[in-house]
Amino acid sequence: MGLKLFSPEFAATGCARKIFATRSNSAMLERLAHLDGVPWSLKHTILVDMGGIALRFLPPKDGETPTPDQARQRILPDNKKRPQFIKDFCRRQNRLLKWCGKIPWDLWECHVQHASDMEKGIQPSTRAESQEELTFSEADVAALAGNIWILDSKQLAIARKRGIITEMPKIKEEAIDDKSKSDGLVKIIAVLQVLWLVVQLVVRTIEDLHFTQLEITTVAFAATAVIIYSIDFIKPKDVNVPFYIDVEKAVEYDDFVATAEAAPFAYIQGKRYYMPTSTLHDIIDYQDEDMISDDDPHSPECNICLQWKSFIDSTRSKNNKCSWRNPYKLSPKAADIFSLMIGFASATSFGGVHLFAWNSDFPTHVERLLWRISALMTIVLPYIYIATHVPYIGYTVADIRKQMKLPMNIALGCIAICYIPCRLFLVIESFRALYYLPSEAFKATPAVMSIPHLG
Repeated sequence: MGLKLFSPEFAATGCARKIFATRSNSAMLERLAHLDGVPWSLKHTILVDMGGIALRFLPPKDGETPTPDQARQRILPDNKKRPQFIKDFCRRQNRLLKWCGKIPWDLWECHVQHASDMEKGIQPSTRAESQEELTFSEADVAALAGNIWILDSKQLAIARKRGIITEMPKIKEEAIDDKSKSDGLVKIIAVLQVLWLVVQLVVRTIEDLHFTQLEITTVAFAATAVIIYSIDFIKPKDVNVPFYIDVEKAVEYDDFVATAEAAPFAYIQGKRYYMPTSTLHDIIDYQDEDMISDDDPHSPECNICLQWKSFIDSTRSKNNKCSWRNPYKLSPKAADIFSLMIGFASATSFGGVHLFAWNSDFPTHVERLLWRISALMTIVLPYIYIATHVPYIGYTVADIRKQMKLPMNIALGCIAICYIPCRLFLVIESFRALYYLPSEAFKATPAVMSIPHLG
């Protein structure tokens, strides 16, 4: 809420980047679900990236003689040693979540051992020693040390590919819709209300009637909200309880490392065991042999599969190695470029709307000048911040973690010093100007009011 209050264009850019990654990754998940014979759609992938599907690890069934590896499939006993970074993670997590009651997440003995080995830099057996060192965040590794795994779309594909789960989750779209509190009609009505306000302002401008700065500010926020609504229109809303998938298989160290290294990049919020709202999801590389090499060649093929294969063999996509194509499949570079374009559009619409009050009546000439400067700065400063990301277009999450973040943080801090006061002034001045409205501001627009409307 605070982010959208001070920088709604930043929120719109983040939403765009997330949905592009989700749409692209959905191609692989749809392929895997098709091989398993379970339903899957874009809405399922969105649910995964929200943290709406949880893997719940269970101990071996009673009556079975557990192997030494299976014997560690249990909640970590209190007398067992815990690495310091896991202790710190649990302390930070409990500090926030203790007010929510008992959480279902507990340390899982074999996962704690894998996390400890990974923190020490032990290479997986399938990785050559000459390859680069492990790239990960300690918070991501600590989150996987529990008996509940909240994975995003790329991690879920890895879990299925490596056999951590034997098949894709079988969830009907109706079950997702039942958990969602979203209502498309409400969103449409909200957009119509915004358009109604815009029509009023246009008519008042034509008839040379005064409009208030608060109306302009409302339209500016609403313009960004429309962009976010259009991006997240089919996204389930307020899914408070995830779908649990029970897992009895012991996770091998190699599989643990692959899952941890593909974890999304969390920003603003601290990492907990669940999926943070502000995350940057990694995009599946469809040229990666590890992601596409073990598709079942003997799976029964339907007409849809044959059509897809025909499309893949066409000249347009003959260099694409993926055997299942999604029209929204994007490369990381393309997803970043499209996200930055939406960021520029959001910054322009949000700051540009305030420019419509360029010649409006203000209490003093100084306030009019400050309004003009603040409106221009709310356009220019986001452009500068977005431009700092241009050199990192197409980088994976692992690449981002390797980069020096200090220069970017310095740039962000300098921009924030100027941007936040400008945003505060625009909001405060919108309300302050209400005390100095001319009489024309209270005149109605009969030509518009005669149209049927709400509110």
